[in-house]
Amino acid sequence: MWEILFLPLVLSQCPAYECNNNQKPLTHDTCVYYDDNTYYLQPCTTQGTYCPPITSPGNSTCTTTPAPVAKATSWPGEPCNNLNLCAYGTCKNGICVGADNGSPCTMHDDCNPGLRCSNYHCSPQLNSGDTGCSTDYDCQNNVGCDQGTCRTYLGRKGTDLIASCSTYGTSLLCESLHCYNNVCISPLKSSQPIPTKCTNTTSCLSQSWDFFGQPQQFEKDCTCGYNSGNGYGYCPLFSNDPQFQMYRKWLTKWFNSKAIKTCSTVRRLTYTCMQDAWDKSSAQAFMYYELQIKMWPQVQENDKCVQSIYTATYWAEENNYPNQVDGAFGIAALGFISLIILS
Repeated sequence: MWEILFLPLVLSQCPAYECNNNQKPLTHDTCVYYDDNTYYLQPCTTQGTYCPPITSPGNSTCTTTPAPVAKATSWPGEPCNNLNLCAYGTCKNGICVGADNGSPCTMHDDCNPGLRCSNYHCSPQLNSGDTGCSTDYDCQNNVGCDQGTCRTYLGRKGTDLIASCSTYGTSLLCESLHCYNNVCISPLKSSQPIPTKCTNTTSCLSQSWDFFGQPQQFEKDCTCGYNSGNGYGYCPLFSNDPQFQMYRKWLTKWFNSKAIKTCSTVRRLTYTCMQDAWDKSSAQAFMYYELQIKMWPQVQENDKCVQSIYTATYWAEENNYPNQVDGAFGIAALGFISLIILS
């Protein structure tokens, strides 16, 4: 949906990112200059150019913005045109049309919305409670596969058993989105006030919770930010932190919407389908809160040059979204849902 650069904390000190206020003699077209663990930034001013962001030591030069090229970016049920070609199906009257019920298929992507590929033929997706699924894509778009049975997303409560829990301790089946040892657990908050600064010698911990008589805590990786000065990292958010609560709220709205049913089964969590199928304000709210939790460490204490070169996607949404729906939480990786593999 959008490109985000993440900086795992592997150095003893995170690099700093700041506007070049005449500290370094940069040429007109140099937009990133690295020296002594600091990236000095100078946004491009020539029309039609942009600055390619880098996170490895080196320099970056203003580059001509590439012209749009035709790409196969649309699935059955999504709009298509001369630039957005159909990755699957055929473009008819501006919409990608895939295989109908009963038609041959080789993968789920071939079938129209509401259908799955089963035994090499498109057939209706399974309902919640139905058995016989192998992956989430066999089930309706707001339902996941749990050991052969389709179960509603976010429907499993704390202490409910699930078939699998990802490496990141997450599951779309759990109401909290958190799980541990194949058991859904209650939502977790950060153990320290947020935003939480961190280093490679400090931990990003959740508040502790009782797991059948044993106190437990989740730990996440400290992530370098794009801030000035000495450079430091921030802890990602946990699912009961306020900003993440808003993301869960809009994820729930999406799962409960009629619009999700118009997406291809493999596109249920893509912003591309969401913005075409859902109303504009709801899709924008979802995107804003998803970016907020994904980019939380990266957007803390950005100066204007960082906002222009490294985190422009987030700040564009921050400036457009607040006060339209639910108000704003101020500025806000976890990469939480995007890292969940639909299994």
